[in-house]
Amino acid sequence: MARVRDIRTVSVRTKILVPVLFIVVAVFAAILYGAALVLEAQRHEYSRRIGRRVSSAVAGGLHSALMTGRKTEAQEAIRVMLSEADLPPSQIAIRKLDGAYWIRGGDNTIPPHSFALKPSLKENSSREFSVGAARFINTTSVLPNEPECQSCHSPATRVLGYLEVDLPVVWVRQRHQATLTAIAVIAGLTLLLLAVAIVLSVQIAVVTPIKGLASAMTVVKGGHRDVQVEAGPEDEIGMLSRRFNEMVDEVAEAEHSLVEKEHQLARAEKLAGIGLMAAGIAHEINNPLTAVSMAAESINLPNATQEQRQRLSAYILEGTRRIQDIVAELLTLDQKRALNVTEQDVAEIVHAALAGRQIPGNITVHASLAPDLPKVHVDWERIVRAIGNLVKNALQAMPDGGELTLSAEAGKGEVLIDIKDTGGGIAPEHLHRIFDPFFSTREVGEGFGLGLAFAHAVVKQHGGDITVSSEPGRGTAFTISLPVEPGANPEEPGDSRDVSEMEE
Repeated sequence: MARVRDIRTVSVRTKILVPVLFIVVAVFAAILYGAALVLEAQRHEYSRRIGRRVSSAVAGGLHSALMTGRKTEAQEAIRVMLSEADLPPSQIAIRKLDGAYWIRGGDNTIPPHSFALKPSLKENSSREFSVGAARFINTTSVLPNEPECQSCHSPATRVLGYLEVDLPVVWVRQRHQATLTAIAVIAGLTLLLLAVAIVLSVQIAVVTPIKGLASAMTVVKGGHRDVQVEAGPEDEIGMLSRRFNEMVDEVAEAEHSLVEKEHQLARAEKLAGIGLMAAGIAHEINNPLTAVSMAAESINLPNATQEQRQRLSAYILEGTRRIQDIVAELLTLDQKRALNVTEQDVAEIVHAALAGRQIPGNITVHASLAPDLPKVHVDWERIVRAIGNLVKNALQAMPDGGELTLSAEAGKGEVLIDIKDTGGGIAPEHLHRIFDPFFSTREVGEGFGLGLAFAHAVVKQHGGDITVSSEPGRGTAFTISLPVEPGANPEEPGDSRDVSEMEE
């Protein structure tokens, strides 16, 4: 079964045109029906009137023949009247009181009548009857016993006979049909012109302005705010057009204001980010720098022993190394550094990354490395440090203890390395920003958001990928995929990318 078209998708023109046409057709049918009823009533009355006139004329023409009672003369008079008078094929007859025909002339296809004759003395009778498909009007008038007739008829007899005239109805109907046709044509043309006028008026006054508004709305939707529609006359459509123009102006002004506020907000966020970054960097550098400064002051004290000097020297070296690491992480944001790619064992990389971190006693480490892993072509120092940053991030996510799981397995042309923790997880609204430089949810002094950004950049430099999945309260899992074949050519500067390029 075909689906009925949703009326909401029909055009305004159609919604107006269909009811108008329906009303026009209904009015046209009502006019024709009313005209047909009126004309039919008029036809009946006209037929009876014609019948009575013809009957009266025939009675006058037969008067002399009836007075003398000459049947032959009466028949000849009937023949002459039917041939000379402007009448359709008709029949004229005179019937006796007992209903028998005295004379009958004219159209012989009209059969004799079988209905009773009961008119009063001063009254004519008219009725319609059918002969096959043809219809006739019968007018019966009485032939009274007038004084001049009483020489031959008894004065006690009031009616001598009956005069019948049968006329076909079709010629009257043809005249009325022509009238009805003329009425139908005039009414149809009038209603059609009215419908066309209504549709054109709706097209000009409603549909065209609405289409103009719709086109203007499409342009505004596309981002252009300099659109104005013609307001038109002081009617509802004109008022709608003016309101639309006012709305476009207000939207343009609101957008301009919004853009300005966005710029201000972006500048404020940038300044806040720079301030937070500066505070974090200052705190990160200040801690080892303070230790270096105190150790440098104490190492030259006269009473310092050789063992104390060696320990202070180690503090200085450790603090210097920490500062160098911080500076190196910062440099990844701005410098293009070529990779020193060599063929390395994945298990050794994972163990080196794990060995470089101090594991708290309340955290259990599980290592599940598949045997016979293919070697990868990587920059040893950078990839170990990238994985180490992920391990550090996992350890920081479990301040109350937990489990850290590192696994590696071979994929299709790649090696997959997973780092999973059972910490608090990452909030869903933060997942899309964890690899952004300087993005961190920790307090100032606990990191400044370069660890994950550095790991992301390094993996991307090697032609690999890094993904994250996390569920708040149940932990986080990072997956690194490294291609077995070299992912970048360190000798071609075009392949060396900084963090911002890796994020694109």
